[in-house]
Amino acid sequence: MSDEKVGLDYKVKRFLEGAALPPLEAHLYWNGAFPSSHFPAPLPHEWPLDGSSADFLHLDQLAYLPDDILNKCDRMSMAHSLEVRPAFLDHRIVEFAATLPHDLKIRGRNLKYILRELMRDKLPAAVTTRAKQGFDIPTHHWFRTTLRPMLHDHVHERPSRPPGSTGPPSANCSTNTTHAAPATVTRSGDSSCSPSG
Repeated sequence: MSDEKVGLDYKVKRFLEGAALPPLEAHLYWNGAFPSSHFPAPLPHEWPLDGSSADFLHLDQLAYLPDDILNKCDRMSMAHSLEVRPAFLDHRIVEFAATLPHDLKIRGRNLKYILRELMRDKLPAAVTTRAKQGFDIPTHHWFRTTLRPMLHDHVHERPSRPPGSTGPPSANCSTNTTHAAPATVTRSGDSSCSPSG
């Protein structure tokens, strides 16, 4: 299993599954926002006009940004009492970017080409040349390191009732009470258990 955020096996599987879909469904499937069947509003019947990158970028502005990326940004910033203003969403920048030719946006596998070129002498190369990455939490790393013991305990936890039993689960105060049935927990971490009836 890969230690990368997104392993090669997952990328290949995702690519092959999406490649069998029509362009619109493939785009929605690959960016992971939602399948076309769950699109928040009906698409214009003439979309996509020609399947160009401009059409897909416009679609992302209608759906992926407000319903996924910006939604998460808004929730997390409010949760921490922060006021966030995504600078690149200033309407003047968006309108200007819409007029740029495709090869100034994407050149080969180089995304955000014009932005990287403008910043080449202003930012370290480590910033201007690094690959795109999302803002997901490092769950895969946690489960392999700090959370591994807890995950192991949960996966290998013994059931509180014998297989095939139809009665209520019995309380077990002599073993680990971390995963026991709901109980009164004091500040010291001790549980108050009562025998099953």
